[in-house]
Amino acid sequence: MSGSRSANLDRIYFKAASLLDILILAAALCLAVFIRFGKIDISYLRPMIGTWIFYCLGVLTGSAVESLYVARTTANKTMHFYRIARLALTATAAYVLFVYAIKFPPRLFVASRAVVLLLFVIWLWMYVLVRILALPHLLGFCFRLFRCRKIRLLYCGDPKVIRNIRKTLANSALYRAVLVVAGECDACEKSPEDRLSFYFSRVGETGANQMCVVDEDADFGLIAAFVMECRKRGLPVVFYSPRFIDLRFYDSWLSSSSIGAMPFFHGAWTKTGEAVWRIVDFLAALLAILVLSPILIAVAALVKLTSRGPVLFVQKRVCKDMQVHDFPKFRSMLEGRDERAERAHKEYFRKYAEGKAVDRDENGEGVYKLDQTKRVTAIGRVIRRMSIDELPQVFCVLGGSMSVVGPRPCIPYELEHYSTWQLERFGIKPGLTGTWQVYGRSRLPFDAAQFLDFCYVYRRSYAMNVRLVLKTFPVMLFGRGGV
Repeated sequence: MSGSRSANLDRIYFKAASLLDILILAAALCLAVFIRFGKIDISYLRPMIGTWIFYCLGVLTGSAVESLYVARTTANKTMHFYRIARLALTATAAYVLFVYAIKFPPRLFVASRAVVLLLFVIWLWMYVLVRILALPHLLGFCFRLFRCRKIRLLYCGDPKVIRNIRKTLANSALYRAVLVVAGECDACEKSPEDRLSFYFSRVGETGANQMCVVDEDADFGLIAAFVMECRKRGLPVVFYSPRFIDLRFYDSWLSSSSIGAMPFFHGAWTKTGEAVWRIVDFLAALLAILVLSPILIAVAALVKLTSRGPVLFVQKRVCKDMQVHDFPKFRSMLEGRDERAERAHKEYFRKYAEGKAVDRDENGEGVYKLDQTKRVTAIGRVIRRMSIDELPQVFCVLGGSMSVVGPRPCIPYELEHYSTWQLERFGIKPGLTGTWQVYGRSRLPFDAAQFLDFCYVYRRSYAMNVRLVLKTFPVMLFGRGGV
């Protein structure tokens, strides 16, 4: 296995698991139809194909959202079963809704309730046997048979936590086949900076090609600097910190209730990967404009009719490679006093970057947002809370200055408060949605919010993008973190 062995392992697992999911659904559907009708007639072929395609699309997308296509799923069978059971229920409920409530053409889908119930039971049963139990052993056997190069893992940090991590990984037949312990080291008596430097020296001494680091004291800046150095050295790392629990963004397969795990396995995207995602961006933006045009027109009319001023508010934002572009939003505030408002926001952002801008909401939780409620219009409160005011930026995605998923775009005067590791976010395009938009918004202090975007830049993948897009809808619907 060349390059990052863990990234390659995930790619192999994804190909094997997604192919098996498609085959399992086909086999489960055939068996359900045969049990119900006692035969599989040629007349059943068209509705069976339609049903199979419906479930495949739902399962492949849902599995990406549930992170079921990473090798780490093999280390936690209980969580794996819980997530696939939840996905199976969701997919079946969606099928019932489309076929029985919306009444899709019966000639295109299997309409038998008995078949749907049997499909659910047989599919879940076969998934457990094949995907959860058999696949890790099968892949592990193949890796041993072909004598693939092993992942030499160096464990660094608290020995008690390390023991629990090793115990978790030992639950996976796949990891037992591909992981070798290169060594363990603990440097608790050193400062966080010295500890992390010491761990790098141990990599050369042990011949490790991957690290597992547990550190409860390092702040986000130190963690980011460590991850950046790991990428320069081509060294994959899984970093464990209780700070990740507060972010609510961490890898649940390897985490515990008190300490979160954040894997950094993937390198920067290739030009081919960027080109493919640009095509996805363009098509998604085009589709969004067509579908959302009634909403865009309605909101534009409401903004114009309920307050004086232009429909759109246009602001300069810093994008990829520090290029500045105009970003439109639906105007949500009263017109006028722009210079005073900008001065207020500059002062607020300075305090926010220094960690002094926290307020409390009605639940007593910290809120990091400039209070401008007196200037917000009636319609503005609604569209800001649901992030509808940012929908015009879909045209920026179409033009190529933005992506569907990426870091939050930055106002030029905010740059003076950014440290070196926080500037990494400008290596890629800003996004309509992203880790900050889904997991952060107004609840996180400056360094934590910036670390969310840093994690996206260093961990992004197609599956993560799909997951963030789908998670954006409930955030918009319930207006969590909006003002």
